[in-house]
Amino acid sequence: MRTKRVLAAIVIAIGTTISASAHADVFHFSYLDEIHSANGTLTIGSVSTGLNGPGYNVTGITGTFDGSEITGLLGFAVCCRSPANNNILYLSEPFLDLAGVGFAVGIKNVNLFFEDSYLALVSTDSNVTSELSGPGTFTVTPITQTPLPGALPLFASGLSALGLLGWWRKRKDKAFAAAK
Repeated sequence: MRTKRVLAAIVIAIGTTISASAHADVFHFSYLDEIHSANGTLTIGSVSTGLNGPGYNVTGITGTFDGSEITGLLGFAVCCRSPANNNILYLSEPFLDLAGVGFAVGIKNVNLFFEDSYLALVSTDSNVTSELSGPGTFTVTPITQTPLPGALPLFASGLSALGLLGWWRKRKDKAFAAAK
């Protein structure tokens, strides 16, 4: 009887560990002001501290800016003024800080940031001159990835436990029959 309890505890522990919920790390973003528009996805990584406290490092960006494809995320402190982009996203308003997120669009460097409102700073000449636009609206929504159904790992571990229990009982019965 004790073996069955231990086995049941192991099955429950494995099932709950495997079926833990996934962390959404991809977000849809959009920016719109009178001059510029952008939309696409932001991929976030580890937790980092930005100008507004704890946030998440943006590790990737895809999408369009003014109809042109975003070609990549800029490195730390590349664009376009001081403080230059720190590429940190916050999961509540304001989603960006004064440093903002920097990305490349062809030969342009773009920095979306928040300073009393959301603004866009665009440089076409290696940050010598920049064009500021805004205020604009900036929205971020998580993209829910299709998770593995939570019951599937629990079901699989239950089947494994039943198989193990059947094997154990069969072995026990053979040993009992041989002892007679």
